[in-house]
Amino acid sequence: MAEPPMFTVPYVKLQERRANPRYDWPNENRCPSPFVILQYTVNGCGGFDLDGVPYEVGPGHALLAIPPERSRYYYPPTRKEVWEFRWLNFYGDFSVQLWRDFRKQFGPVPALPPQSPAERLMREIIQLVGSQRHPDPFLVGEMAYQFYLTWWRQLQEQQPLPDFADPVVEAEKFCRQHFRRPLAVKEIAHHVGLTREHFSRLFQERHQQGPAAYLRTLRLKEARRLRRAQPMTLTELAMRTGFPSARQLGKLLR
Repeated sequence: MAEPPMFTVPYVKLQERRANPRYDWPNENRCPSPFVILQYTVNGCGGFDLDGVPYEVGPGHALLAIPPERSRYYYPPTRKEVWEFRWLNFYGDFSVQLWRDFRKQFGPVPALPPQSPAERLMREIIQLVGSQRHPDPFLVGEMAYQFYLTWWRQLQEQQPLPDFADPVVEAEKFCRQHFRRPLAVKEIAHHVGLTREHFSRLFQERHQQGPAAYLRTLRLKEARRLRRAQPMTLTELAMRTGFPSARQLGKLLR
């Protein structure tokens, strides 16, 4: 009888500590089949680069890497403190696709607050898999899917971040970090703690263009840079620069 699609979690570690820049894992040619690495910072800070964009992985945040891809995670050479983290890997086409959707929705380094329901579930999975030689795969899969949904819900219900000194500057930074994926104006406004209407008005006053036009400019500039760097189809360019379609990108590149 065929087994149902499920989360498979064969490898975990409750605690690992690194403080040497030689700790550096490139993921581009790491394995032939995709899998998911979730690495959660307990103390200190790690680094994660995805498609050339660097991210800090501070306490209460987790990086999501999906090898093989153009990414790497590492101990930053400028840091002096120990990076303490825990990690778990997810295998199977079903889980890989779900985590791709998760990362697309919430970014490559989402928040996972200590002692939150999702963080407690993550620790329970690591403890179960780490303590038994052959844990029940159905139980592990059930817990992993519950963790996934609980974390998604936490992030979806997360309150907007308040009181940025300059929400427009923060929005510009957020756009530069995330323009390569689908990004709605509502999400940017939520990030800076403003309503969509108030945020759009502030942004328009500062830039004489709306946030959607600003995003389009960033994407078009990156598409032109990539096209000069290497031969690439319009579809590939659109996928790597956040454009919803090759047709739209083609019109702008004319």
